[in-house]
Amino acid sequence: MYYVIAQDGQRYGPVDLATLNQWTLDNRVVPTTTLEGQDGQRLQASAVPGIVFPAGGAPTGPAGPAGSSPYGAPTGAPGGYGAPGVGASGYAPYPHAGGMAFGDNGQSDVTKAWIFGALGFFCCPVIFSTMGIIYGNNAAKKGHPQGKTAMIFSIVTLILGIIVGVSLNIFSRSMR
Repeated sequence: MYYVIAQDGQRYGPVDLATLNQWTLDNRVVPTTTLEGQDGQRLQASAVPGIVFPAGGAPTGPAGPAGSSPYGAPTGAPGGYGAPGVGASGYAPYPHAGGMAFGDNGQSDVTKAWIFGALGFFCCPVIFSTMGIIYGNNAAKKGHPQGKTAMIFSIVTLILGIIVGVSLNIFSRSMR
């Protein structure tokens, strides 16, 4: 377990190697980031065994609003370690940059996929079921376990909606 020491001297964490590796992929931890081990020894992230940095150009560092920290609230400060908003694991919260809500696992996309899929069966399957397919695919990409199921449901409602529409059209013409 390590603490991340921000440029302003604030201490965030503790975090494990898996979290640090995820943060390297997000450019939140760069090779020159200062880390503190549980023994109090400070070292650069590049010197910690087990941390893998992505290949390519030098990272520019975390993006975010001016004056904010990409690591959440500092340890011991209000809103930090042990305060409301900290997960059961005891890790400091870590806001995501780029406008994506923290912990967005695609739940809203799955809900939209189910709704649009059902609407597509009853009216305008080409429009609504297609929207359901798109939202179901987005949820699956975000890792939601029902994303693929909702997408398949929307595909089925698209096909059934078209079949029912064509059948009703043929039936109404034969009644004339």
